[in-house]
Amino acid sequence: MRQFYMIGLLFLIFSCSLQKEIYEHNPHLLSFGSSGGFTNQTIRFKLFSDGKLWKIRGLQNDSSLLKQLKNSQTKKLFKQAYSLGIDTLKYDGPGNMSKFINFKSNKFDNKIIWSGKNERLDSFYNSLLEITKN
Repeated sequence: MRQFYMIGLLFLIFSCSLQKEIYEHNPHLLSFGSSGGFTNQTIRFKLFSDGKLWKIRGLQNDSSLLKQLKNSQTKKLFKQAYSLGIDTLKYDGPGNMSKFINFKSNKFDNKIIWSGKNERLDSFYNSLLEITKN
């Protein structure tokens, strides 16, 4: 009987350790998606500076690797984020259907939320959504 408790305890310890952030030491992260509507469903993607694009699903934050981007494409997107000032832009305008971009590094963590039309943000957001398609 003791063996079952020990095995159960070991299983619990190892399963909890796997729940940590997948690439917590990456220097940059772009998290983007949408939320709201009738179902209040959130769709979220995470692009790390190593080019790995993850899709986050559901309330449990279940994640799966969607694809690996080319280094040049990844650098272009992060440069665009900097040129738009997403690292410092203060914008908090949620609505019924909201879009969001979270730009994060060791030096900053900035989240912008908007609904409706915003040409600059919508253009960048749409280029981020393009990379999620196969």
